[in-house]
Amino acid sequence: MRDIPAARSSPPRPGQTFQPEHVKGGEIGLKSRFADRQVTFNLTGYWYDYSGFQVSVFDTISRAFRLQNAGTARVRGIEAELRYSPASVPGLSFHATGAFNDAKFRRFDTADCYQGQTQALGCNLVQNTATGVFTAQNLSGKRLRKAPQFAATFGGYYETPVSTGLMLGLSVDGSYSGGYEYGTNYQPLAYQGAYAKLDATLRLFSEDKRWEFAVIGRNLTNKLNLINGIDRTGTGSGKGTALASCTVAFQTGCAAMSDIIGTPTMPRTVALQATFRY
Repeated sequence: MRDIPAARSSPPRPGQTFQPEHVKGGEIGLKSRFADRQVTFNLTGYWYDYSGFQVSVFDTISRAFRLQNAGTARVRGIEAELRYSPASVPGLSFHATGAFNDAKFRRFDTADCYQGQTQALGCNLVQNTATGVFTAQNLSGKRLRKAPQFAATFGGYYETPVSTGLMLGLSVDGSYSGGYEYGTNYQPLAYQGAYAKLDATLRLFSEDKRWEFAVIGRNLTNKLNLINGIDRTGTGSGKGTALASCTVAFQTGCAAMSDIIGTPTMPRTVALQATFRY
């Protein structure tokens, strides 16, 4: 469940330069089985320190992503996994996982501002001497993008014979994610709140597993969430100005945040699947 940030999330623009990223850290864990091997319990703790941490930022002027070094970041946390297969009910099993993930910038005082972010809103670093406006904000102490503090999964599976050579299987799986930032420039609107999802699958298959028919339901709660977001080019006011923030839509002479373009996950889907193995 742990999401260790990748060193590079998109290819850099031609001619772009950046420093290498370095990471130090480790993991320690416990693996166990007890209750006559009916219960499995695993526990893992991890700690990673990054220097020269690389982040991908969308530049609304050039309309392209660029890579920059964010200084230092720390990713640490703990994960737990539990599985239970009662011997008294063959074919039945339950599982659950939980994770606490503390992933933050330790130092990132050169982060790009979002469109419409004024000096009063924190865009008050790295001044452009030609225009007098600022271009950077301080994200030190902020959580890393797409890194929820809490996440969990849970579910169960049961299969049983229904006639000679014929099996029936049912699985139900849920997931929970805490809120997270999905925008590259940390605009306030680019925040995904906590959500939960539910999947289920009904299978009819031969005992030798040569063929199978399945009805597969994904995101049955129809929860839509965004996993990426950027400032929409051509919307919002400039960065790092001394203007006051707009209080009314389409108000002139003030700073306004841009629209957000986001990448959503799939809505509720139900599929029929037939499998034959030869």
